[in-house]
Amino acid sequence: MAALAELLVGIAIGLATAYQAAPPVVVATFDYSYLIFATLWGYAIFSQLPDAPTILGMMLIAGAGLLVIRR
Repeated sequence: MAALAELLVGIAIGLATAYQAAPPVVVATFDYSYLIFATLWGYAIFSQLPDAPTILGMMLIAGAGLLVIRR
């Protein structure tokens, strides 16, 4: 359990550092990618199939990330 807490603290520190180093628009866009990973973990662990709005949301998040990368 302590390893999980250390991992979460490390992620929070990394995110705070990213907000300081990169433009907030870039970091905020990729901050929403956790929703994609949560859906994938839900499928892998609990066999939950995502519904159409979830898939559409994942596509919008990925599309926003691609647009930010192009700029």
